[in-house]
Amino acid sequence: MTKIKVTKPDNDGNFLELKTNRPIIVCCVLNFCEWKNEISFSDRQIIITNALNNAIEKDGLIVLGYLIAKRRVLLVLESKELEIDMQIKAFENYVRPEVELYINYTNSEFATETNVITLEQDFNQEEDYVIDIFQFVPLYNTDIFHLLTGRAVNRKYYSPALVKLKETLHDYQYSSVKNYYCMTNNDKPLECEKTTAVKVKLMPKEFWERDLIKLDKWSDKGWIKYIIKN
Repeated sequence: MTKIKVTKPDNDGNFLELKTNRPIIVCCVLNFCEWKNEISFSDRQIIITNALNNAIEKDGLIVLGYLIAKRRVLLVLESKELEIDMQIKAFENYVRPEVELYINYTNSEFATETNVITLEQDFNQEEDYVIDIFQFVPLYNTDIFHLLTGRAVNRKYYSPALVKLKETLHDYQYSSVKNYYCMTNNDKPLECEKTTAVKVKLMPKEFWERDLIKLDKWSDKGWIKYIIKN
């Protein structure tokens, strides 16, 4: 995984790395690599859910919004500039052994419940064999991240694409959309947080109305980062 760099343009237009640790919000797009063809969508959802919750509980990852789609994971994260890379790496590291074990187990001609441990040990011994888990891709559609965090997205004109996007997001079982909808309509964020498969930190509308400084050019991944003003 490429290390995320915090940069600032100099007078010549070159981006220089900064050593800061400001609070930030990051919108991430992580495409599944080839292993998605070996594991069913329902099982991929379970693997990603467990990995996210492990990263939240053990590594301090803060998820403000998420969507586990068929080909990718979309995340809205709150973190610090010098900690986000480590936290995403931890999430990836929770996914990898589950994927490797699943593929090795299901592809084994003699796979049984009794040899799962042996298969896992065999994988640990294959030092040169590493499955690529995610492809980090640019973010092109910011509407989806507004919707994943309960913010309204409207147009001055009718947009069939936006209508379709809203309908699609509400159909996903593993998504924060319904949790924010619950909070908006019932005003009980703690109860709504209990209904999500991933332990999401639901933020009220007032939080998103704060001044968030958007930095477009940040890292080679094309993700969008916002600095949280104190």
